[in-house]
Parts: sequence; C-alpha cells; structure tokens
Amino acid sequence: MNENAAARKPEPGASPPALAAPEAGATCATGIPTFDNIIWRETTPKIRGFWRAGPVSVLRHRCPDRTAAIAHGAEADILIFVEEIVEPEPVRSFVDGRSLGGGARPGAFCLVPAQAASDWVTRAGFACTHIHFAPSIRLLAGIEGDMPVLGWEGDPAVSRAVIEIAREAEAGEPGARLAVEGRALALAAHLLRRAAGRRAPAERAAAPLSPERLRRVADLVEADPSQPLGVADLAEAAGLSPAQFARAFRAATGETPHRWVMARRIARARAMLAEGRATTAEIALDCGFASQSHMTDVFRRFGAPSPARLRP
Repeated sequence: MNENAAARKPEPGASPPALAAPEAGATCATGIPTFDNIIWRETTPKIRGFWRAGPVSVLRHRCPDRTAAIAHGAEADILIFVEEIVEPEPVRSFVDGRSLGGGARPGAFCLVPAQAASDWVTRAGFACTHIHFAPSIRLLAGIEGDMPVLGWEGDPAVSRAVIEIAREAEAGEPGARLAVEGRALALAAHLLRRAAGRRAPAERAAAPLSPERLRRVADLVEADPSQPLGVADLAEAAGLSPAQFARAFRAATGETPHRWVMARRIARARAMLAEGRATTAEIALDCGFASQSHMTDVFRRFGAPSPARLRP
C-alpha cells in the first residue's frame, strides 16, 4: 500500500478486502508488515478490516476460538485494544519475556514497543483493534528513545482515541491522514505520560503562529486541495517542528489542523457554488472532497447549508 495514500478502505457499501484465511502456523496477508509477520500457531484470525493513513495503520480482527501467536522485531509500536471477549481472562501474553498479567477485558489495552518479541495464547475467542504507529510518529511527537511496555490497562482517553482513529482511517476521506496523525501524536504522548505515572501537565500558553507562517501553511493547503497532507508537511511549511507547530497552530486558530483545513475547503466550495459556473460534482473534486456525496456529508457535519441550497 502507498504510504502517501490518505487511507485504504473498501469502496462505499462494500465489505473489507477479502483475504484467504491462512492455515494454522502461517501468516496473514494484509500488506501491514507488523501484522503480517505474526506467526499464528493455532486458529488464525478473521480480518475484519485494515486501513493505512500515513504513518498509522489500523487493523481489526476476530479470533473465534483458541489461538496462539508469536511476533518478533516489529518496526512499529503496536497498541492492542480489546473490543469483545468470550470469557474472562482468556489472554496469556508476554513481551520480551515479561508477562502482561491479567486484565484483558473489553476496553482494556496493551502497548508493545517496536522491536519487542511477543507471545500470545488465548483460551477463547476475542475481537480487537490494532493501532500500528510507524517510527515517524515518535519523531513527530518529539519522543526520544523507545516507547514503554504497557500491560492490560483501562483508560477512557485511550478508548476514545482508538475509536476516533479507527473511524477516521476507515472512512478514508481526503484529509484522513491529517486527522489520524494528529490523534496519533496526542495518543502517543498520553501513553508516554501514563507509563511515567504523570498526569497531563497544565499546558503553558503557546505563542501563536505568526501571520506570515500561517499564510505559508494556507498557501500549501490551497496549492492542491486534493493532496494528502500530514502534520509534518504543515509544520515544514511553517518552519517549525511538528510538536511546536501543533501548539502554535491551535493558539493562532483555536482549531486542530484537520478542522481548519476542512473549513477552508468548505469556504472555497461555498464560493464556487454561489458562482454557479461548475457542476456540484466538479466543485467537490476541485476543493479536495472525494465526491459530491462526501462534500454534502462534510457540509452537514460542519453545520453548513447543503450544497444544493447554495447554488444560484
């Protein structure tokens, strides 16, 4: 899959990509290396969907029965979030020889850092979501060194982040990469603070982006509305590190980069609709939306009138 693609997803209304179920002891074939390198020694999982948004990959699977798996030396940091479980405490899990303990339950998660070896045995079926963070996420977040091992824990903030990241990646809309990256950066920082036993520090007021830096960001966004941008791209245009950019951008605009970009696309589309020189479908594509229906949906979510009402 193309690292620069906004996201991979089935066509609207279609099922996730069909994959041949591997034999026990084999591997899967999703195109996400950190998952495909896992060796399944008993029952293999049923893949429910897999998507990539820039440096973040999302995979959902279900193991209907007892299974065992082993993985070594993944390139990505992997967060595993339990959605469903057939019976209490069915997962026996070790990372670099250290037991993650009990506690595997719906809403619980564990974090397996890059290059760690892990071993898993389940006594019954379960369903989970994997969030795979490429190494660039740590760099973008300003995290030095490796991520920590986290055992089965529960955290409402993590649950919300996983659900939001999975939803954005699965939707596969233009701008998905920017939205997913932003949430992934915040989640990585949250996990690091959690491992250190610290609450999120009270943020000091950041200096807002200067008008000149904000103009350069706007020029990049408007040069080609359809291009898949990430946080690093916007930060580079502003001449800041991604971590500095995120704080300064919010201080200047009061919004996340994703919402700001989508608001600019809506404003451009509204102006073109009012002119009435192009069809609604042409305007949608010109303004960076996937289709006319996607533009209509985004207008609705942002509280704007429907495109049909804006035409002269």
